[in-house]
Amino acid sequence: MATVTPDLPHLPDPEEGNRRISEIPDEVDPEISAFAGEVAFKAFEAGAPPEAATEILTAVKRAINPDTYKNGKTVFVGNDKRLNGYPVTNGHAHVEHQITAADMGLVSIKVSDVEAKAIVWLWEQRLACGKFSIITGNPGLGKSQITASLTAVVSTGGKWPVTRDQAPLGSVLILSAEDDPEDTIRPRLEAAGADLTRVHLLSAVMAPSETGGSVRRGFNLSVDIPKLIQRMIEIGDVRLVIIDPISAYFGSTDSHKNAEVRTLLLPLQQCAQEMGAAIIGVSHLTKSEGMDVLLRTQGSVGIVAAARAVFGVGKDKDDPGKRYFMPLKNNLATDMNGFSYHIEEFCLPGTDPLIRTSRVMWDNELVTKNADDVFTNPNKEERSAVAEAEDFLRDALSMGWVKTVELQASARKAGISWITVKRAQTRIGIKPTRHGGLASNGGWGWELPEE
Repeated sequence: MATVTPDLPHLPDPEEGNRRISEIPDEVDPEISAFAGEVAFKAFEAGAPPEAATEILTAVKRAINPDTYKNGKTVFVGNDKRLNGYPVTNGHAHVEHQITAADMGLVSIKVSDVEAKAIVWLWEQRLACGKFSIITGNPGLGKSQITASLTAVVSTGGKWPVTRDQAPLGSVLILSAEDDPEDTIRPRLEAAGADLTRVHLLSAVMAPSETGGSVRRGFNLSVDIPKLIQRMIEIGDVRLVIIDPISAYFGSTDSHKNAEVRTLLLPLQQCAQEMGAAIIGVSHLTKSEGMDVLLRTQGSVGIVAAARAVFGVGKDKDDPGKRYFMPLKNNLATDMNGFSYHIEEFCLPGTDPLIRTSRVMWDNELVTKNADDVFTNPNKEERSAVAEAEDFLRDALSMGWVKTVELQASARKAGISWITVKRAQTRIGIKPTRHGGLASNGGWGWELPEE
């Protein structure tokens, strides 16, 4: 057994010292123990029962390869306060837990023991607190300006467009991988009327370096959710989290593999539920206009499946300056009407040199047209079937190799016959290849040829 006491300077220490994992197996990386320490801190500060120890252990086990972490090891969690009656030694409470097969079993609960609760809405019948939602659309239509508008409403406790429902006042946490904070994000927020003191930008994660110091790296949804929760706790009143674009924070996760995406997004969904904040991921649409617009969201269908609500951003076919913010999916409320808006240039007053930016100007009436009317290409029937299939394949394979069976399913949903897809395959020069091992571990698939 090795003794590791990671320094966690970002965690406030109530009285005597840092919380720590005082004894962990040799195989455990110090960064993993820091992760477990954050979970311990969160559970303790929230007044968790003694099962908090099990919660900590679960966090450690998830981070360690099960093949190297054997049953029977003991983990000690030290605190500078008594933890729900556990014995205190030298001023520190100690929780000891022996890992057994029972810790690895299924978790279930009787529905009769579940407390029924009403949905808490950030935006009535549209954006729910404690839930994950998606905004998707083609580039250049104002998705980021829409999130700036939403941020302004929440940070000021203002009223939502058209419906005029009052928004709960709170802070907003933004993760943006594409826009510069100084010349883009702040000017847009000012133009939208946001309270900048309630808006926080998460720019990087400080992580241990190989030399013993620290290094800045990008936020990663697969490992940094505990850090996100901790920062939300520190801010205290976060009502809205915006991740733009969400695919930029997938790390090594393959965004086109359904199982991987669902596994990645589950902790994010749990973060939203635990913190009571609405979390919005921003995504892009592919160019396969023959497909259902929900299925055109970049990456796996698992992204839109995980979201409780999905909104699409589209352009009016007759008025190029008119845009639409349309509900595409809502698992928590009945289908609602959409909104229309224009993007307006705005100059920040009192700036020298003059700072030019843009903002959303919402129209005054709800949109009654169907989302299909907004997102269906009117010239689809005029295009050749093979050309449409070529576009379908280039979009479907844009991120790399895809199993043939998955392509067949997507083609059926897009209304493209497999014979036509095969013709497009020949024109593009795609050759089937096999990836992975035998049986279900591998399979035949397609990928675009190297240019």
